[in-house]
Amino acid sequence: IKLASNRNIIYVLLETWGGINAITVNNENSKKSLRGLPLLHLGLAAVLNAAAETPALEGGLDDIMIQVLENEKERKKVAQRREEERKLRMKKATLATNSDRSECRSIL
Repeated sequence: IKLASNRNIIYVLLETWGGINAITVNNENSKKSLRGLPLLHLGLAAVLNAAAETPALEGGLDDIMIQVLENEKERKKVAQRREEERKLRMKKATLATNSDRSECRSIL
């Protein structure tokens, strides 16, 4: 919680994370692309979440911090959806392969 109460440390963490420039660019162009964003570091996510959930950070989260958390939530949703789609494709491919093998066995 100590880190979550120090705005300057949070800014340094955001800057070293590297995604802050992509967020600023996306805001200026009003694009909602997550492709340019690096994966949010777990430690930075923990600090931002702690700052959001407790009144430790005087003045609360600023717009950039809020957007970083929102983008991470959206990135997680997209990643989970892609993983579910990948698993479904793999399952269908496995079923198709098993079906083809069964047909071959019946012919022989």
